[in-house]
Amino acid sequence: MTKQKNIIITGFIGTGKTTVGQDIARIMEREFYDVDMLIEQQAGASIAELFRTRGESHFRDCETQALLSLSRKHTCVIATGGGTLLTPDNMDLAGVSGVIFCLEADPAVLERRLRYSHSRPLVNQDDLGASLRRLLAKRRGAYQRLPHHVDTFGYTPAEVAAHIIDLYLSITRRERT
Repeated sequence: MTKQKNIIITGFIGTGKTTVGQDIARIMEREFYDVDMLIEQQAGASIAELFRTRGESHFRDCETQALLSLSRKHTCVIATGGGTLLTPDNMDLAGVSGVIFCLEADPAVLERRLRYSHSRPLVNQDDLGASLRRLLAKRRGAYQRLPHHVDTFGYTPAEVAAHIIDLYLSITRRERT
């Protein structure tokens, strides 16, 4: 019997990757892993602290190592950080071990969702809207290369999770035939 692929949830900051991933894992009775949480556990520090003390390059190396470790698993749900799959190597690694779904939301929606979040090191809270738009523009090309996109606006996390499960089952059925 063929091992089932992982479900990999990615997307921009504030699109709901962790919440949706947890819902999918619960519904499908799979293990759930969050790349950012794994890094924080292994480092004994928050993402913001890692950025501040070790820099973004070190953090990106940690992401790659976490993704490499998780890619060896099967039949789990993995929520990546918003920048984890920006590099072609990480995108390829994730694509081999699972089916990738990119969550999307309009910048205005993201701004509302992130207004009171102060743990995002790449987002300037003093000029949140402009900061989000700049970072999103910088990442847009990488996100567009991802295979499956799911808009989260106007849907509950449970509805997004159900939609992704349906897509996943359809995709994996086609791959088996």
